[in-house]
Amino acid sequence: MTSAVTDHDTSDVDALADVVENACQSLGGIDAARGLIDGGHYDAQLWRTLGVDIGVCAIGVPESFGGLGGLAELVAAAEKIGRELTPVPFVSQVLTAQVLSRCGEPARSLIDRLLNGEIGVLCTGEDFSVRGNTISGATTATLAGADAAQLLVHCAGHLHIVKRDSSAVGVRIPDSLDATRRWALFILHDAPMQRICPLDDDALERSRDVAELALSAEALGGAQRCLDMTIAYVKERYQFGRPIGSFQAIKHTLADLLVGVEMTRSAVERAAGVAPDDPAFEEAVSVARLWSAEAYRQVTAETVQLHGGIGFTWEHPAHLYFRRARSDIAAFGGLSRHRSRLRRLLGLASPADLGSAGVS
Repeated sequence: MTSAVTDHDTSDVDALADVVENACQSLGGIDAARGLIDGGHYDAQLWRTLGVDIGVCAIGVPESFGGLGGLAELVAAAEKIGRELTPVPFVSQVLTAQVLSRCGEPARSLIDRLLNGEIGVLCTGEDFSVRGNTISGATTATLAGADAAQLLVHCAGHLHIVKRDSSAVGVRIPDSLDATRRWALFILHDAPMQRICPLDDDALERSRDVAELALSAEALGGAQRCLDMTIAYVKERYQFGRPIGSFQAIKHTLADLLVGVEMTRSAVERAAGVAPDDPAFEEAVSVARLWSAEAYRQVTAETVQLHGGIGFTWEHPAHLYFRRARSDIAAFGGLSRHRSRLRRLLGLASPADLGSAGVS
């Protein structure tokens, strides 16, 4: 994948964003996310329309494998998906596609299946072991794992694939604060596997960085939606004969939230302007991830508060965004990796130094 945010005409990227946004809204909008609260599955038709018919599955995959676009398209699509909380396995598919793309020709058939809408996930863990053509071990919580057909496991310097429906694969669906994301943990007991290709840790890190950039863009979309929703509400909610948006305290709060959202937008766009294999990419992604996580957390909390009594109700969408923001903080192992990496890259001695450097 190469960077796609440059000084050239962005009309194609804008057109993609419009198509994705229209699709997310017409395919259920926020009500589609509500459908997963009671333990439902991803809507297969929604994912096929968005992923296959529109081509979201192919974003970031090399053109030689039937892919399209780069980081600019990736960020544009992710932001619109996050804005509507559209319950599709986009971020996990980005990670899987990035990993398989780095395998090259040996992974072509698997990439073809991804482009046709099949859900595959990268499973991580620390105790995997390979014996002959089988693999054993326990995974950490895997995003979109509950609906995956194929499990990718990295062990002993190689990438392996395991079929989800194998009797040697146990699965547990954990409780999650955010029911709109489908997590799973897997226990592999001498599960039959197929070795795909050698893959080093650096390739995995770069793939994960691309996926976390998509996660940051989703958070940006959700934060912007909540800010827009809150601004509209404080203009129409009256107290003491005045819209509450005219009160100074609320103006200051909204101004602070706007700063957080715009800083996130700048950080995400900056990261999208760096090629994934550029050494500067990891720093840019870490900044974007930290800014987006904090901005999303703050905006969703204030969205609940500033909507007053209605903001605490089950019927209002504020709690869905609130849950997503807090769940995102823990995604991909949390934010500690990014804080540690920035301290290393910036030569800072302690976590407190990140605050003075402008990153929380």
